[in-house]
Amino acid sequence: MISDYDKKLAEIIHRHLPGFKAYLFGLKLKDVEYYDLEMDIALDMGETIDPAIIGNIYFDIKKELLPITVHIVDINNMSDFYRKKILSKGVLLHN
Repeated sequence: MISDYDKKLAEIIHRHLPGFKAYLFGLKLKDVEYYDLEMDIALDMGETIDPAIIGNIYFDIKKELLPITVHIVDINNMSDFYRKKILSKGVLLHN
């Protein structure tokens, strides 16, 4: 289920990557109330994302959605094993 918090997260990412797909994974998959712990986000643009853009997204999330620990990965820059796991079990935040 996508919460208001998730919608705000999608808005922040959209500023930097219009047309993105994002998946929440990690603690989100275990149905843990994770917002006060950490958030794992896999971004998918269909091609490798410039690390500077990921850094800008990270800083905006930290600035606007504190206090959480955020991990952002580019799904196109990871092993097939983890990519398949995220795509099959991750929670689609935005398509």
